[in-house]
Amino acid sequence: MLLPEIKYEGQKQLQNSKVLIIGAGGIGSPAAYYLSGMGVGEIGIIDHDNVEESNLHRQIIHNKDRIGINKALSAKMTIERFNQRIKINAYQYQLTPQNAQELFKYYDVILDASDNPKTRYLVNDAAIINNKILISGSAIGWEGQLTVFGHNNGPCYRCLFPQCPKAGSVKSCGDAGVIGMIPGVIGLIEAIECMKIIIKATDNKVLSQRMLIFDGYEGTYKVFKVRGKQKSCIACGENPSIQNVQDFNYDEFVGSSCTVNIPQKSELFQDITWNNFIQINQKQQTQAKFIDVRPQGQFDIVNLKLFNSIPYTDMPDIKEEDYDEIFGKKDQPVYIMCRRGNNSKLACEFLYKKGYKCLYNIVGGINEYGKQFDSQIPFI
Repeated sequence: MLLPEIKYEGQKQLQNSKVLIIGAGGIGSPAAYYLSGMGVGEIGIIDHDNVEESNLHRQIIHNKDRIGINKALSAKMTIERFNQRIKINAYQYQLTPQNAQELFKYYDVILDASDNPKTRYLVNDAAIINNKILISGSAIGWEGQLTVFGHNNGPCYRCLFPQCPKAGSVKSCGDAGVIGMIPGVIGLIEAIECMKIIIKATDNKVLSQRMLIFDGYEGTYKVFKVRGKQKSCIACGENPSIQNVQDFNYDEFVGSSCTVNIPQKSELFQDITWNNFIQINQKQQTQAKFIDVRPQGQFDIVNLKLFNSIPYTDMPDIKEEDYDEIFGKKDQPVYIMCRRGNNSKLACEFLYKKGYKCLYNIVGGINEYGKQFDSQIPFI
């Protein structure tokens, strides 16, 4: 309040403001923490996930006692312990086209701390339709980036990224990993940008039409100018085709280029638990193949000796003549594991299309094995 840019008037603006944070993870946690400390009058947090132990190194708003509790609720509990003067709304459900537009109406500024393309496009569109300023940040590995959308006739997310990257071209934190402090830094900068917007800082002080790139390994902060609002943008252009997010098929838009649909219950392969796998393995099925499709870096950190490392992302590059040596004959059993049981399903589907008929997906991957049989295995 003593700062000349804020003063008493700025503090009152913070007190009267309402901010919605999408995601209570590595970016959303510090953003929520510090905005509440600054005295933002009302904060909404939406997240349908529950706290896991593997989250705690970077999602600092949660703790070990909250494992299994919804993240939005956990964040609310933490904030209310040190600032009971503000209002916290915990939305313990997933953001969807059916609820996004109505939810956004209530808030002044939106902070996107999500971690998947579908949500990012949905958040952008709902913010544009409601004429809300959107602060968007992301982090992976040693790097993070941040920009502000929809500020003073600036561009939106679709202006910069009208199409999703192709499947496999962009890694997630789960695949590539992230240094815990990187999303923390991005979350703090999101909070700073939010505060500047609320107190109506001059236009050139807000990261609109500029993108900040932070490299923690090199120790550099760089700000690049990005292209402005696009007349042809389907969200904010001269003739936007997206008038209501409920009328736009995000699954089709994102699924066509960004992501791969993970098969659920399937006739292409059989799900098998670790208990059943161990029982079968005790019978010494020497003809079976055991494949770990996690990225090589994860395999190097922790692995089960029985399994060979064949990263899922490398499978399309394997030559047909090498299949028998790597995966066995097409009628032999192939047991596939990954980190949590998602990429192993995709690997089963991939091999089925190559003619393999005896495929087993190990449910829960190595994380589930660690929970059941070896507490020393790190959650990665």
